[in-house]
Parts: sequence; structure tokens; C-alpha cells
Amino acid sequence: MQHTHLSNLAVRASLLVLMASLPWAAQAAWTCTNQAGKTTFQDRPCEGKAPSDKWAPVKTRDLSSAGAQETLRRFDAAVNERDLVAAGRLLSKDFRSLLVDKRGRHELGRNEYMESVTRAVQAAQRYQGERRCNDGRPDALSQSLRLECRNAVRVDQSRRGGNSVETLEIVRLVLEGDEIKIVEISSVPPQPASGAAPAPKN
Repeated sequence: MQHTHLSNLAVRASLLVLMASLPWAAQAAWTCTNQAGKTTFQDRPCEGKAPSDKWAPVKTRDLSSAGAQETLRRFDAAVNERDLVAAGRLLSKDFRSLLVDKRGRHELGRNEYMESVTRAVQAAQRYQGERRCNDGRPDALSQSLRLECRNAVRVDQSRRGGNSVETLEIVRLVLEGDEIKIVEISSVPPQPASGAAPAPKN
């Protein structure tokens, strides 16, 4: 069961380079650094500081492209600063992460997704992600706003060099009460060179 779970996490394109380069033991534990700078491996999440208000959900009456872009910026910034509690608060209670490739359909719920992100971030000495998205397109059926994004992730590991990967994503955001939340992040299969999708506008 544990091997199946790790395999499902590995298919997430933005986390693949990190997981592939780590020993299995590092994937199976949380890598934590205390205030004295000592690194430990444990089977529970690291104790962290209180989440910053800088990355609080965007409050609004309307779901707009500008608000959606700001929500994603705050999510990436919170992850980059390892404020993973704040990042998790930007995800909808109905969040899912989806990847469809030639091996099939792989889906993670909110908790599984945040666990995979947390493991990747805490196992890296430096984790830097940034999404560049086009203008949002509203979806009347699901009452969500859809963005097409390029997600560039740079992972640096102590004494192992660094890796970077860029993935194409479809991101959907919804209005929950008066807050914009991320409800879906789906990786898009790579396009053939002749039919490559244009890069989203900054």
C-alpha cells in the first residue's frame, strides 16, 4: 500500500525530479530542521511557526481573473517560504489534483496533495515554484474560473545539485463565501512539437 502511494505521488510532474533523486528513506520521513540548525528525520510533520497573514485568502464578492492570479501568487509564495499551513488554507475543501497520462488517471485529494508538496519542500534545501498564467476564463457550469499556466519549479538539494522542471497546468478557482480558493490543479500531457500550446501571458 505504501509503495502504491509513493508511486502515485511520483507521477506528479512538478515533484518527480525531487522524489526520483531522493533515497526511499528520505521519502518515507519528514526532514525537519530545528532552531539550532540540527536536521532530523521523523514520521510526522515538522513543527512550524504560525501561518503568516500575508498569504491569507483573497476576499472579494466576485470571482475575477485578477483575484485568481493573486490567489495563485500567494499559494506559490507560501510554499516557497515553507508556510505550508497558509498554503493549505488557499485550497478549497473540494480540492483535487489530477494527472492523466499514458499510464492512466492519477488523482490526489486535498490532504494527499498538501502532504506530497510538504514532503517535497521539506526534503529540499531550496524549493522555488512560480506559475505564469494566462487570463482567466469563467466556467458557468461549474461556477469556477479557469487559468492555463506554466508552473516552473526549481529544487536544490544539499550536496546533490539542483533540478528544475516546467509543467503545463489547468487551474480552477472558486468563490467559497467571500474568499477565492483553488479547487483543482490538473497537469496537462506534453504537446507534440508541431502543436505545442503557446506560452501563457505573464
